[in-house]
Amino acid sequence: LGYFVIVLIASIATIIIILQFQRNKNKYKEISDYHLPSVSCLKDFKLLVSEAGKLTYDWIYASNADEKKRLHEIQDKDYPVIKDKFNGFSISVTKNNDEFTNLINAFDSIVLGQQQIMKALAYDSSYSNDANVDIAEKVYKRRLKDQFSIINSRIDSLADRENTLLKENDESMRSSFNYLTWVMVILVIVILT
Repeated sequence: LGYFVIVLIASIATIIIILQFQRNKNKYKEISDYHLPSVSCLKDFKLLVSEAGKLTYDWIYASNADEKKRLHEIQDKDYPVIKDKFNGFSISVTKNNDEFTNLINAFDSIVLGQQQIMKALAYDSSYSNDANVDIAEKVYKRRLKDQFSIINSRIDSLADRENTLLKENDESMRSSFNYLTWVMVILVIVILT
């Protein structure tokens, strides 16, 4: 009978350990595949939004060929890469799907406004036409200036939520490892006695 009890306890402990390891594996996968990359991507996106805001302002008020080229690069190269990453996150199972989609839509709207400014002031000679400058200023002041601030605060809010989820998952895994340690200690004590 004593041997049967030890085998039963060892079997139950083994099942508990396997289930906990599977749970931890899933949490680790969620952290490594989703939360860490999304936090990193949000940081990159915040830098991109800030740079795009400065370059948009400078396009109107302090025209510079290098900065114009950089704004084109952001729209043509950098933003599409981040947008693809966000689309990948919104496909994943997450609590923040809609927020990623909303960020993409908000920046798409900013890009449309930037393109209006870039079209109105496409050439150095465009700056001598007051109507072109007025169009660009109106687009910036009425649409883009506030949108840059709003999207930055939304990025901060989403990054805070992602960091909170990351911390909760980390604490859950630590708790699980502590639980597994106690199960193993109890199992060893039962086997040795």
